[in-house]
Amino acid sequence: MDRSGVVSVMALRTEYRSRDPDVLIAIILDRDAEIERLQTSLKTLGALLRGARSEKAGAVLEAQCVLDLGDLETGATPAAANDETPLAAAQRKPRKTAQRNIGFLPKHLPRVTEVIEPQSTDCPCCAGQLHRIGEDKFEALDGVPATVRVLCTIRPKYACRACQGPVVQAPAKARLFEGGMATTAFIANVVVWKFAWFIPLHRQVQMLAGHGVNLDRGTLALWVKRGLVADGALRSTAARHPQPSQDLLRRNPNAGAGEGPQDGAHPSILGACGG
Repeated sequence: MDRSGVVSVMALRTEYRSRDPDVLIAIILDRDAEIERLQTSLKTLGALLRGARSEKAGAVLEAQCVLDLGDLETGATPAAANDETPLAAAQRKPRKTAQRNIGFLPKHLPRVTEVIEPQSTDCPCCAGQLHRIGEDKFEALDGVPATVRVLCTIRPKYACRACQGPVVQAPAKARLFEGGMATTAFIANVVVWKFAWFIPLHRQVQMLAGHGVNLDRGTLALWVKRGLVADGALRSTAARHPQPSQDLLRRNPNAGAGEGPQDGAHPSILGACGG
């Protein structure tokens, strides 16, 4: 026993006390074989832990190379996994046809018909009049870029020339900004672009500048604030009087125009106020 109180392994092995040269040579050879085996195991474990996946698959212990699997000498060819008898193939359910949205566009979208006529309807052989016998028709999605327009509202005044009666004129539509430069529908679009399509006001300023309309971001912010206040008032009125609100929406079917991907994420009821 050494100073640490641990019994030495070398002291426990009695053959190490022998002075016979043959015994000592055998001990040394046994030790070298054990060291070589341990080094091989360490290399294999290191390749499995630190090597790439392709290297991990290639790391094989030496003992595995000499295994007799026994299935290489049978000579029997296994059957393919995808071989089926005619009866099994007949009982298998037919695959459903893939449902692709090719040529089936939504019916609620407005249709614009474009007819392309040939340059001449005269027969190239006898110069007679050609008659329509059929047509080729196909539909495709088409988009109209967003445009900015000026709405000019005219309220004619009428008076009677035969008497001194009062002047008759239609009342003006209610607007968020009386005498302002933007209609209620345009302010609703600004609010929808900001809260439904997540377009910040400075981007909207750039979009309008592309149409030749130069506005300040503070102007759009004021419109958004006024629109949110008006929308809150309309929603509170709708909560107190639901039936008149439904009548208002029925009279204005475009009240929800410009809705975004999230229901209720924008004050779409602003469109019910008209221009």
